Amino acid sequence: NAKFVKVAAMAATLLEEGRVTMHNSEAFFEILEAGVADPKRIRAKDFRSAYRRLYSAACTKKELFHPKRQGILRLWHMRVVNQVDLFAKHEDQFARIVKEIRQGLLLLPCLNPSLEPRTRTGAPREHLPESARRMWASAMFECLEVAMTHHKQPWAVSEVNMLIKTAHDRRQNFSEQQAATVAEWEVRRIESSRAERKETERLDNSKRKEA
Repeated sequence: NAKFVKVAAMAATLLEEGRVTMHNSEAFFEILEAGVADPKRIRAKDFRSAYRRLYSAACTKKELFHPKRQGILRLWHMRVVNQVDLFAKHEDQFARIVKEIRQGLLLLPCLNPSLEPRTRTGAPREHLPESARRMWASAMFECLEVAMTHHKQPWAVSEVNMLIKTAHDRRQNFSEQQAATVAEWEVRRIESSRAERKETERLDNSKRKEA
């Protein structure tokens, strides 16, 4: 554990000090690739800050890497940086990250085309190439798992519900197991929304009686 944190810190320092260049970035990319081999480790409390610093630095310097690697770095920003940031219990930061994840989900097509949100210009919405959809869906699913840990928090429930609805409308892009989990979350979303409406109605009725 301590070894990983130390190696990640050294690697981040190389990026931050400008010692990673176009000439050695491919070898450096292999270090980044090894770091995400175990998705569960990203969430470990002892590793989060090390992961965030390293992959945030790499994404900031993405122009040093081959164009084909830059697309993967964008994926890792979603999978690593956004996922780690979701652990923060700051309402404003949580809302900002949720918005970024939802923008990513909107790049996946809906199961029912009639549910596609309209673009500002009215043009058809652009989606990720079919070959890239599964890996992006998996990265965002990992973020959704973390977001769901906040689902019962009053300051997070509406944001998480929005994410769940957006993912459920696009559930065919996920693996069979992931889609089943998203369907379970959708049931919880509907139940929480129903409970929230009932509570709002109760409060409204109380105010009318007092008036």
